[in-house]
Amino acid sequence: MLVFVHDGDLKAGNSTPGLVTLTTCSNELYTQALGYFNSLKAPAAFTPGDNDWTDCDRVSNGGFNSRERLDYQRQVFFSTNFSLGLNWHTAICT
Repeated sequence: MLVFVHDGDLKAGNSTPGLVTLTTCSNELYTQALGYFNSLKAPAAFTPGDNDWTDCDRVSNGGFNSRERLDYQRQVFFSTNFSLGLNWHTAICT
């Protein structure tokens, strides 16, 4: 069985203006990443990296509260008992 694992850092440590890819710690970054993970044709696991939450307090990353960003990621990526991507639940229910 093929499994996809992403070991953190959905974005760079500092935001870069003008990029097409989301570079701040906005809700849209996590929603976009969830969509990418769930489009995979194999089970997927994600571990948040430092750029995904601890660096979010930087003004260039949106000036978010780092702890709040980690809590938000927990809600987005870890709210069910199922893996991201294709798994037996999504294969049967879709």
